[in-house]
Amino acid sequence: MGSLLVSCLMIVLAIILLLFFLVRARTRQDKQRMFKVQPGGLLENERLQMFHWLCEQVPEGYYICPSVRLKDAFFRDSEKGLVRFFVATSPLASTVLDAVVVQYQTGAVVAVVQRTGSDRMGLIERTADDAGVPVIEGNPGNHIPWEQIIG
Repeated sequence: MGSLLVSCLMIVLAIILLLFFLVRARTRQDKQRMFKVQPGGLLENERLQMFHWLCEQVPEGYYICPSVRLKDAFFRDSEKGLVRFFVATSPLASTVLDAVVVQYQTGAVVAVVQRTGSDRMGLIERTADDAGVPVIEGNPGNHIPWEQIIG
C-alpha cells in the first residue's frame, strides 16, 4: 500500500513539473524569438520574370501557382500502399515545377510551365502527358497559344 502511494505521488509531482515547464516556456516564447528570420521572396531572377510574363498573359478564370512540386500537381495524398511509397521515394517528390496554370472554378491543373533546359524536363513531360496536361516551355516574351491549351 505504501509503494502505491509513493508511485502516485511521484506521478502527480511529475505532472506538476511538466505543467510548470510548459507554462514557463510559453511565457518565454513571447519575449524571445527562436529564429532570427525575415520574410523572403518566393521567386527570384528568371522565375520571377517568368511569373510576371505568365500573369500578363493568363486568361480570365485561370490563375498561376508558382513553384509547385510535381507530386502535388499530379498525385493525390489519398493514394495508399505501393503507389504512395513509389511517389514519395522517387524524383517526383523533389521535382519542382516553375509554375502551374489552374482553372479557378474547378481547381484543375490545365497546364504546366517549365523553363527550357531544365534537367528534369523529360520526367515532367512524361508525367504531364500521362495526366493529359500540356507543358509550356517558359521563355518570357513568347506568345502562349491559350486557345489551343484551354480550348
